[in-house]
Amino acid sequence: MSVLISGALVDGAGIPLSGCHIILKSRVNTSEVVMRTIADVVTGNNGEYSFEAQAGKYCVYLKQDWRDEYCVGDISVYHDAKPGTLNDFLTALSEDDLKPDVVRRFEEMVAQAQQSAEAAALSGQNAKNHADNAAGSAQQTAQDVTATTTARQDAERFANEAENSAQEARGYRDSAQQIVDGLNATNATTTEKGLVQLCSATDNDSEALAATPKAVKTVMDEVKEKASLDSPAFGGAPTTPTPDLSATGREIANAAFVRALIAALVGSVPETLDTLKELADALGNDPNFATTMTNALAGKQPLSDVLTSLSSLPATGNKMPYFSDKNVMALANLTAVGRELTGQNSKGEVLDYLGLKGAATKDVQTDIYDRTPGRVAMPGALGYGAYYRTQKTFSAQNGPAEFLSWVQETPPGKYAVAQNGGGNYKPIINGITKFTGIIEIQILDVLNDESNQKNKDKKLTFESVNGETYSGMMRVVSGTAFMSDWINVSPQAGDVLSALLSKTNTYGDPGLNGLILAAYQGNADNDAYISLRRGASYSGSSLTVVSISVLNNRNNKATSTPTVTTRGCRGWSLPGVYTALSGADGNATGDKAIIGLFMRVR
Repeated sequence: MSVLISGALVDGAGIPLSGCHIILKSRVNTSEVVMRTIADVVTGNNGEYSFEAQAGKYCVYLKQDWRDEYCVGDISVYHDAKPGTLNDFLTALSEDDLKPDVVRRFEEMVAQAQQSAEAAALSGQNAKNHADNAAGSAQQTAQDVTATTTARQDAERFANEAENSAQEARGYRDSAQQIVDGLNATNATTTEKGLVQLCSATDNDSEALAATPKAVKTVMDEVKEKASLDSPAFGGAPTTPTPDLSATGREIANAAFVRALIAALVGSVPETLDTLKELADALGNDPNFATTMTNALAGKQPLSDVLTSLSSLPATGNKMPYFSDKNVMALANLTAVGRELTGQNSKGEVLDYLGLKGAATKDVQTDIYDRTPGRVAMPGALGYGAYYRTQKTFSAQNGPAEFLSWVQETPPGKYAVAQNGGGNYKPIINGITKFTGIIEIQILDVLNDESNQKNKDKKLTFESVNGETYSGMMRVVSGTAFMSDWINVSPQAGDVLSALLSKTNTYGDPGLNGLILAAYQGNADNDAYISLRRGASYSGSSLTVVSISVLNNRNNKATSTPTVTTRGCRGWSLPGVYTALSGADGNATGDKAIIGLFMRVR
C-alpha cells in the first residue's frame, strides 16, 4: 500500500525550488520495494511535488541544475502512515530508546496472562457447575431426610396402635391367666411344656409370652421404613442440622454446609482453583473431606504479584506494558515503528533498522590514553586536541633522569608535563627555568609489537607555555636510553634576518629565503608581453642583477635622473626559483624589463 507525499519545496527565504530532483534511495527490502532502487521526482514551477511512496525506508537526496546531489535525511514510510509533506516525514521522531529484548518479554507475559485468564475463566465455570451439582445433591439429601421424618411419624403412629393392642392383649392375658390359674395348669417355658400364652405387643420382653403374627408384622413394617446404618439412602426431602465448617466426622452435609464450604475454599486459594477435580473427588462420600482439601491446596502455587498486576491492565490497542514500580505494571504507547522494531529477528537486524553501524557495538576508551584494540576513540584521543586533565610532574633534583625513564616507558601521544622548581634544580632542557607545557612523543619506525615500544628511538617535541618549541631525540642502545641535545626550533628575529641576508657565493647571489632587487627580462628573447605579478614564481634564469645610480656630489645638493644598469640574464642570471614581492597584473610593459623585489624559495 502506498502513501501520498505532496507539498511544495521551498528554501529558507520561502522561494520555491523549481525543477529540483527529489531522489529516494531505498535502504531495505520490503514487500513492495527492493533495496538500493532509486526513485526520482522533479518539482514544478512553484516547487510543488506529489508522489505515491511505497512502504519502506529511504535516503532522501536533492539535486538542482548542474549541482551535485546532497542528502537531506532519512524517512520511513509505513503501511498505516498518514499522507503528508516531505518535511513531515523528514522531521518525524525516531524510537532509538526502545529496548527490543524488554518489549519481546512483555509480549510473552501478555500472552501468558491471556492464557491464565482463559484458564481462570474455565476453572470458574467448572466451579459453578460443581457447586450446582453439590447443591443438587444437598437437595436430594433434604428430600431423603423428609422421607425419613415421614417414616418416623408413621412408626410412632404404629407404636401407639401397638400400645393399644398391647393393652387389649394384657386384658385378654389377664382373663386367660385367670382361666389358667383356675385350671391349675403349668405355663410353658423355653424348657418346659405347658400352656402357651400369645401376645401382640411389640414392646413385651417376657420369655413366657409368644408374639402373635400381627406383632411380628408390625415390627417388620417399621424396620423396613428405617435407613441402613452402613449405606443410608434417603428418599423425599429430609431435613438435617447444618454442621460447622470445621466438622470432620460423619455428620450429614446439607445444601447450606456445602455452599459455605465451597465459598470458603474458593476464597482461600490463589486466584481461582486451576481445577475443581479435587473438590469433586472430596465430595464423593469422603469422610475426611477437610483433610483431603487441605492437602490438595497445599500444593497450589502462590499468587504472583507481577501476573496479578498484568492481568488487571485493560486490553487496549497500540499499548505496551512496562514496570512503573516494583511488581506494578502500566501501559505505554506502542507506535508503528515500535512494532516493526520488535519484529526484527536478530540483534544485527535491529542495528540495521536503526541505522547503527559497527561503532554502535564497540566500547569507548576509558580515558584518552586507552589503547585497547577495537575501542572507539574519545575526543582528544592520545592527547591530540584534548583538554588535559592530568599532568606528569618531575622533581627538581632528579628531573632529567625521571624524564628519560618516563619517555622510554610511555607510548606515542601528547602529554602535559612540568618540572618542579626549588633548590638543586637540574633543568630537563638547558636554558629553560620553567619546564611546563605539552610534549609529543613519536616513534619514527614500524612497530610490530606494542611491548617493544620502549626499545625504539623516539622523537620529542616540547612546546613551552612561553611559546618556544624544542626538538630532541631519545636513543636506545642495547636497552639503555639517552637523550641527544635539545634544539630550539622556534623562529627568532636573528634567524629571520640571517635568512633574508643569506648568500650562496662571493658574488652575493641569495640563498634560500634571501631577498634581492632584480630585473625580470621575460620568458624568452623575443617576449613582447613582459609582466610582473606579486606572489608569482619566476625562474632565476629569467632574472638578472640590477643597480641604480644617481649624480654623486658629496658637498652639495644634487638632482639627477637615476640610471639603471642590468647585466642581462644571459650574462648574469640568478640560481633557483623566486617569488615576486612586488608588481601587479595588467602592468605589461611590452618588451621592457621590469624591476622588482624577489625572495628565493627554492
